[in-house]
Amino acid sequence: MEGILIFTLGMDYLTGTLLDESGNEAIVIEKNLKLILNEEYAEQDPEQWYGCVTEIISKIQEMDTGIDIGSIAVTYQPGTFVCVGRDGRHVANAVLPCDRRAKYQVHMREKKDKRHNGNIYVPWKIMILPRIQWIKYNKPDIYKKTFKVLTPDAYLAYRLTGETSIDCFSALLMGYDFQSNCYNSKLISSLELDESMFPHVCKIGECVGIIAGNIKDELKLKHDAKMILISSTLLAHMEMASLLEKDALLFDVESSALCFSSGTYKGKGLKEVLRLSFKDKSIYYMPGDYEYNFVKWVSNRILKQNTDVCDYVPGSNGIMVLPYLAGTGRMYGSDIKGSILGIGDNDAFDMLSASYEALGYIVNEKLEYLSYHGMDFKVLEILSSSKDEMLYNMISDITSKKVCVSSAKPKYNSIIYKIVKGLKIEYESGERVFEPDIELSDKYKYLYRLYEDAVDSLNGFYRYRRKALRRISL
Repeated sequence: MEGILIFTLGMDYLTGTLLDESGNEAIVIEKNLKLILNEEYAEQDPEQWYGCVTEIISKIQEMDTGIDIGSIAVTYQPGTFVCVGRDGRHVANAVLPCDRRAKYQVHMREKKDKRHNGNIYVPWKIMILPRIQWIKYNKPDIYKKTFKVLTPDAYLAYRLTGETSIDCFSALLMGYDFQSNCYNSKLISSLELDESMFPHVCKIGECVGIIAGNIKDELKLKHDAKMILISSTLLAHMEMASLLEKDALLFDVESSALCFSSGTYKGKGLKEVLRLSFKDKSIYYMPGDYEYNFVKWVSNRILKQNTDVCDYVPGSNGIMVLPYLAGTGRMYGSDIKGSILGIGDNDAFDMLSASYEALGYIVNEKLEYLSYHGMDFKVLEILSSSKDEMLYNMISDITSKKVCVSSAKPKYNSIIYKIVKGLKIEYESGERVFEPDIELSDKYKYLYRLYEDAVDSLNGFYRYRRKALRRISL
């Protein structure tokens, strides 16, 4: 029996899932990754990726499953990239989508180039190009050593097969033009970047390379295995959003991203939202700031494990959490970081409750932004790995929306399996459903305004701190 091995790369983990011929999960192995955060930097060590991937493959081969690995696919967070030298090894750590170092380059390009091209609009804040430009002028030694700029799946394919390509949706963040089916040379040259460092673009579902020879033997594979080109989680989000009802939108808890379809609405005022045509629909993708990582930090360090207690007090007994572990992209120039405010005679449950409320406020802020531009929704389809129902009750109460929850990784794996097999993709609404409590929703409307004021106040504080530190360094 031949199966498909799917790797999902998150902010602090890498999961390998072996699916059998019918698409059922046979083995799931998860490895922790070190998330490197330093001021405005958000990075991972690509050698961790390769080490975890090879270890998972070897472990699966040692198990007596009766399933041979015939194909391997990798999905990851959109906007992640790594600079690679001619020897196929990385010349610097991989840059994650929540990295803030290129905010000046982003700001300058937004002023100069609005990038509204027909049915496609890509916000500069999620583009890879400004980050490469930052590397060129701030890390010239790394830029000179860079042969190719690769996404995680392309990097792993390069290490395992010696061949590499990326998909068109990943290439879009590197200046790829859908209409001409090539990179936008004019745009790339305007940034004074070398177009030759961007990889070849292939169709999703194509075989990038074959794991054979010595590497196959090292991994203990019984047969040659194909590396299949998929894409980032953006592809899975778009597939699901294209199948949702018009009054529903998708919310990914891990990244805090929203994805939805809105008929023929062009959404030209949505400067924070990626827009493109997908399967004859206008699909919108609003990136997040990966705030859930702060919640996981609170849960792992304070509670050690999540709680299933659903009785909570709005306001978390005076505690307020700003879960911006990697900063926030809401306001350019902001250095705001994760904060816990108002700690007094509180317990660990209040900490977790306040963290969940913060996620709810962040979702509500995004929904208000969309509502301001004439886009209203009644249902939130949530993708999440958390089993804590308190989180979803809070999101429902704070947003006053019906919430339907699905487990994220099985959904991703199902879509990837059907893409590889050429099957029709269908989406079933989340099996766990939560309705808002009207009384609690009214209380949260007031608490949400207090949260907004706190964020604005701390934003000013962190700006002053940055200026003070800059003067001290001078």
